Amino acid sequence: MGANPSSSLSFMKGVLPKYFSSEWSFAQFHLPENTKFLVAFGRQNTIVILGLNGSFYRCVFDPIHGGEIVQQEYARFLKSHTN
Repeated sequence: MGANPSSSLSFMKGVLPKYFSSEWSFAQFHLPENTKFLVAFGRQNTIVILGLNGSFYRCVFDPIHGGEIVQQEYARFLKSHTN
């Protein structure tokens, strides 16, 4: 696989490991773009995602084949303010 020239980290190609010089990913999960998120790895191939809007996701990924990450849980802890 060649380097992805459109990667935002491609300028650091010589400093960072090869993994960081490409925008290709092993596993994917799509989130709304209108908020920021904190992401952490959990136990048994899970990912925990906390949105600054009060959203919580618990997802699982396949460590062998990758692909689409599967959402297992969702909760919303904050109410949205409507004007």
